[in-house]
Amino acid sequence: MSDSFLAVCENFSSQSKICQQMGSPFYAQLLSELAELISQNRANHVGDTFAAWPGNAKQDAVALRFVAALHYLVITKADSDLQAIYPPQQSLIGAPRTNALLRSINRHQDFIIDYIKSPPQTNEVGRSVVLLGGFLEIAKRFGPELDIFELGASAGLNMAFDRYFYQTESWQWGDPGSNVSFKPNWSGNAPPLGPLKIQQRSACDLSPIDLASQKDRLLSYVWPDQIERMQRTIGAISYAADRSLKIERSEASEWLLDQCLLNQRLLESSGEQTVQRPRVFFHSIIWQYFNRTQKADFRANMNKLANQASNSSPLIWMRLEPAADKQHAELTITVWPGQSEHHLADSGFHGEWVRWLGQ
Repeated sequence: MSDSFLAVCENFSSQSKICQQMGSPFYAQLLSELAELISQNRANHVGDTFAAWPGNAKQDAVALRFVAALHYLVITKADSDLQAIYPPQQSLIGAPRTNALLRSINRHQDFIIDYIKSPPQTNEVGRSVVLLGGFLEIAKRFGPELDIFELGASAGLNMAFDRYFYQTESWQWGDPGSNVSFKPNWSGNAPPLGPLKIQQRSACDLSPIDLASQKDRLLSYVWPDQIERMQRTIGAISYAADRSLKIERSEASEWLLDQCLLNQRLLESSGEQTVQRPRVFFHSIIWQYFNRTQKADFRANMNKLANQASNSSPLIWMRLEPAADKQHAELTITVWPGQSEHHLADSGFHGEWVRWLGQ
């Protein structure tokens, strides 16, 4: 077996354990079964693709790409065998389940191979819980009027974070009538509750999701036995589709440079008449998909943006990304002028729990 193939098998096994820890027993079992089938070379041409996988299987989340492809076939009712395996039916067990799974993989192998070429596009709306805390902290420091820019926005579901409703045991924020609501496990102090006025929303993604034609693809990345996540995502999709936020197709570091040049032209043409308010560039769980060169370019272009920052128009880089131990995510902001860095919170990768570190 090639090193790539072994790495893929390990990714399926490790992702199975992660799904169990994160409340998806269905995916925990399915990924364990798939790890065994793939290691036994029973996945035919799909296995050949894994044997020649060009990247890092763990960083590329190959296992999640694979089960999302199967989930898409369930959502679109393209395969009755998979429908009998996936929630809500789950009517097959044992050998009949394994045989049905293999039939489906072999029947749709060309589709699966094509599907797993793209990274997961969850734009997990649950992360809005953590991001809200960051935006409220920024508003406390600089005022409620913000311009926000999301990198790796997918379909832009988290761009509407201020239209959702949040409720914990000790605080609440937002519109109780929203069709998207959260009740996270929140510990620590409440974030600095107060008004927010988002004046401008801009976003980019390497492969933005068109909700008019790709809604099912977006839903395929939601774990099928996590019903509340699915319902929230459907609600957020409905909200985003009604408001048609445009997501620009662009690589993240290139888009940063575009925003830098655009802002420079605006400053040169308008001078002191330019509206002065904080500019917040943010992203969530995308850093792992960047290679070393892309990360270096991203930081270089962020520094170019930082050179335009002033006390009346600060720049904030906010990111929700895996901690060093990869066991949870960290919400961090860097503020210019001054390049001061602040670790605001720890959280689950889907925002299911938050440990607020701010005062």
